[in-house]
Amino acid sequence: MKGNMISGIVGNSLPLAPDFALSLGTAPVDGQLISATNDVDAIKEWISRYAHSPNTVAAARKDAERFYLWITERGLPLRAVRKSDCEDYREFLRDPQPAEHWCGPSKPRHMKDGSNNPEWRPFVGPLKDSSIRQTCTQIFGLYEFLCNAGYVPGNPWRLLGKLPPPEEEQEDFFERFLERDALDALRRYIETMQDGNKIDKKHYDRVRWIFSALYLSGVRRSEFVNAKMNSIRRVKGKWWWKVKGKGGVTGNVPVNEEMMAELMSYRTSLGLAPLPSPDDETPMVSDVSGKLRPITASALYKLVKQVLNNAAIHTEKTGNLEAANNLRRASTHWMRHTSATDQVNVPGADIKMVSKNLRHANISTTMRYVHVEHQARHNQTQGHQLWENDKVESPSDID
Repeated sequence: MKGNMISGIVGNSLPLAPDFALSLGTAPVDGQLISATNDVDAIKEWISRYAHSPNTVAAARKDAERFYLWITERGLPLRAVRKSDCEDYREFLRDPQPAEHWCGPSKPRHMKDGSNNPEWRPFVGPLKDSSIRQTCTQIFGLYEFLCNAGYVPGNPWRLLGKLPPPEEEQEDFFERFLERDALDALRRYIETMQDGNKIDKKHYDRVRWIFSALYLSGVRRSEFVNAKMNSIRRVKGKWWWKVKGKGGVTGNVPVNEEMMAELMSYRTSLGLAPLPSPDDETPMVSDVSGKLRPITASALYKLVKQVLNNAAIHTEKTGNLEAANNLRRASTHWMRHTSATDQVNVPGADIKMVSKNLRHANISTTMRYVHVEHQARHNQTQGHQLWENDKVESPSDID
């Protein structure tokens, strides 16, 4: 082992390292516009372009490292990758094999002493079409950068045809929100969590704040866990949340009275003053240790899923199986979809205002949450019948 590199495979584990695997590559070529002398440094130069956005860095690093580990297994440097390799990798993402070599439960990348965790794997399992599309887009961007820098002779990803859009992509997007009865059931379940000891009450206070913040603001989980309390400020008597979003772009989200009341309640439970001050560096959401330590995006996801699953079990016992199923399928990002759906479908809602609140780059993204057209289409279909009306029994008429 030398530096951060591991030059070989030990047992069943991959050649993993804190940065990347084997450092393949050659000396700089004439006209090269970056100083990298090997593939690892070349990839690092590409990732460094996103230094202003930790979330983008993490995503780019993950996708680049997975791809680099894969070509390393083939003995290929970045310069030697051809169109056929790109096609093979795209298919590999659908079913990483051998599975025991590439896939495994989510584990920390490194041990407490900084060494590589032998149980860590690059994938949990096969990727969905949407994730494959995103991954390939990232690697395409990597090769565009390296090609423009003169490090590789060309971008083989440009030679691939585009992936077909996922079937019923619009409808799937449209369905990923909590129906009103599921949202009501979730609220009722969360209220039951406050009954118990002091630890239960602390857990309840945090869970109530998490779901309130996610729903009322529509922020993404990474934006939530990376925020500090002083990002909520009062301007001309109104409270605003300055959110750092995708690509490091910031936007101001209005904070209504209910969200401020929930924030004040949560802060009080932490032993803080009800309102945040400009120098308050307390995490927007903390762990329950009492030390005001931030939680990770992964921890937030797991916590939200646990609450949603428990709410589904609780709701199932009431006989509302549809709401229970809706809750069981939901995740952290569903709260953003639910927030958007409920905001745009309020009678008289200004779509442009909602789009700004959600910080969508294009208003067409916001329009996908509008259900008016779906309702009208469904209502119009009621007149399309084969049998006479008096012989048709509506499911809504059945007890």
